[in-house]
Amino acid sequence: MRTRKINTNLLLLFPFMLFVCVLGTPNLVSNAIAEEFSGQTFQDTTIIIANQNHFSIHNNTFINSTLRITINYDTDETSNFAVSNNTFLDGSLLIVFGSTINKTAIHHFEIHGNIIEDSVKIGVAYCSDGRIYNNTIHGCEHGIATRSAANITIEQNSISDIEGYGIYVGTGPGSGTSNVTIHNNTVRNASIGIGKWYGSEERRLITVNNNTFTNCRSYDLMADFPAVFQENVLTGRDKLVVLDCAPLFFRNKDRDGCCVQPADVNGDSKVDIRDVSLVSRSFGQNKTDIIDVVSSGMIDICDIVFVSRHFGIIG
Repeated sequence: MRTRKINTNLLLLFPFMLFVCVLGTPNLVSNAIAEEFSGQTFQDTTIIIANQNHFSIHNNTFINSTLRITINYDTDETSNFAVSNNTFLDGSLLIVFGSTINKTAIHHFEIHGNIIEDSVKIGVAYCSDGRIYNNTIHGCEHGIATRSAANITIEQNSISDIEGYGIYVGTGPGSGTSNVTIHNNTVRNASIGIGKWYGSEERRLITVNNNTFTNCRSYDLMADFPAVFQENVLTGRDKLVVLDCAPLFFRNKDRDGCCVQPADVNGDSKVDIRDVSLVSRSFGQNKTDIIDVVSSGMIDICDIVFVSRHFGIIG
């Protein structure tokens, strides 16, 4: 493997040329175009790739370094690229960050087969039509972070020993997140396995299915955003908290195979009139038990709406 060690503050990769910034002075290193960007080692380096299409970044090692794929202006485009089989170590960050005005300016990309160890996270923001899969993320600040992204698939990633969120769904000013599928991932020993973070804009068409969230210190699953949670495995019912009345739950289980259905307040593995009645009879009371389905410390209309929306669901 060809190895180039660079101790710089900023590396800029523009169309057709690779530049290094040393003490503020750009020096031409080579004519390496992005599609040939492979087999190198970078330490204490920031790499910015902007306004390129049809390229691959693979088989590199990043040590305390940042790889940022972006655009220069809202009218620019970066598309059809892959970041694969790289190793990010010791405080490194992999981020795809597009335009807050036009979140389709970065589109059609894959991030796969990377090892992220003792680093920051994989982050994708203000972009669309991406797939993040088969990455191994261990000992990082967060696992996989989305913000104001559309048409994103996150699948078959292994995420463990995370300081913050294993996976989080975020938004940015004036820009929501939509059509995100999160499935077949394993998240272990995070503070929160999955939840929302960043922003209050709309989140919609989010599906979380067939994942395993276990041994997280606060919660395996924090249902604080609208989503369909289906056939996931959690440590136990006590590792699930619902903070929004919009999520829907189908056939989730704990590690022992027992049903985890927050709308099933009487514990008979189905949601029926008895569950609705139990919650309705406690309306207005201050409670912190299982009847407070949408956790707020009080039984209110959110709890009734949540249970009613699950009426008829078995398991």
